[in-house]
Amino acid sequence: MPLLSGITNLYQMKFLPLAILSLFLSVSAIAQSLDSYVLLKDTTLKAEPLSYNKHLQITVPKVYQANAQQKFPLIVIFDMQNSSIYKYILNTIDHLTSLGAMPASIVVGIEAGEGSKRYRETQFDAAFPGMTGEKNDDYLFKNLIPMVKQQYKASNFLMFIGHSRYGFFTSYLLAKHLNEINAVISLSPFLLQENEELHKKIDILQLLTDATKTTTLKHTVYYRFSMGSDYPADYKKLNEAIQTGQIQNKLLNASGEWFPHADHLLTPGLTIAKALTDIFDYWNAEQVKYITAKEISSSTINAAHASIKAHYGSDVNFSLSYLNGTGWAFYNDKKYDLAIIAWQEMLKYYPNYSEGFLNIAKCEKKLNQSTTATLKLFKESLASSTFLDAKQKEGLLKDAEEL
Repeated sequence: MPLLSGITNLYQMKFLPLAILSLFLSVSAIAQSLDSYVLLKDTTLKAEPLSYNKHLQITVPKVYQANAQQKFPLIVIFDMQNSSIYKYILNTIDHLTSLGAMPASIVVGIEAGEGSKRYRETQFDAAFPGMTGEKNDDYLFKNLIPMVKQQYKASNFLMFIGHSRYGFFTSYLLAKHLNEINAVISLSPFLLQENEELHKKIDILQLLTDATKTTTLKHTVYYRFSMGSDYPADYKKLNEAIQTGQIQNKLLNASGEWFPHADHLLTPGLTIAKALTDIFDYWNAEQVKYITAKEISSSTINAAHASIKAHYGSDVNFSLSYLNGTGWAFYNDKKYDLAIIAWQEMLKYYPNYSEGFLNIAKCEKKLNQSTTATLKLFKESLASSTFLDAKQKEGLLKDAEEL
């Protein structure tokens, strides 16, 4: 039997009960083992140019392998020290990835600076002299993100998720780096930091208005925001600015939600799953077209990836479960030549999923073709795979011996 097979459709979710539970369960109860991800690194690093240390957690897909070439989208989640909200967001990412509703990604959790540092790193020197928001921006784009791309093979797809003060900050980053970002999810952001004494301010509405009218976007950019009972006036202003075209760019996909009876801590749980599925809806539609096709070829596969790259500005790998399920669908229909194509495509992006080579060998045997070269690749992949444990490897080797 395959270790991973079949396709699971995303179902409608009711967020409120889960959000409420996330606030009252103990941290240990929430910190369940993830289905599709593993914590690769828990570390504290010097955050230049902030000149103090930041606690980071780098969580990668279980199919991630250091010596393989595949790259994954990068999702940065702020305020990791708020463990309940952070783990809820991470568990939602894990859940949607397991269902094939969003791509496997590299997730970087960042703790805010201790004490007043969180306040300072989300305020800006341009309005409040001495604040470090600009330095925090530099830390992300000149230090952290390049490091994750270089050392952990994150792709050019970049998403930020922030709540409260970091909801404001992520909205600022969107306006500042509109062509470098693919998506921002701002949870309960406020829109204005104003220094009345110096007559200076950081106005998110104005920044977004200016950025969207002066920037020639190269790809679709997603902006999702939500407020509850905390900032209803800000929600109304931001939503109206989008609806009336004040914030306008044909490639900016922006929308928000208002939960009038939800307090400040409930908005992340009410928002995150829908926002993520919105952002990856185009990607999901392309992979559904792929897996439901009666025939596939290199040209149809390339066309799907070209469409995704044009939309997001970066190629985004299809889900492992979808790719593997496509191979099994063709295999069960006795279309062994097409099953080979499907599994070859899967192995381009998930080379440590060694069972793919074994499945191709099974197809070759059905077609009375030599399996020698494929089984050699299977054994090489299996020896280096970190995705499979010893017992799983032993089972697959026995299957190979029976071919």
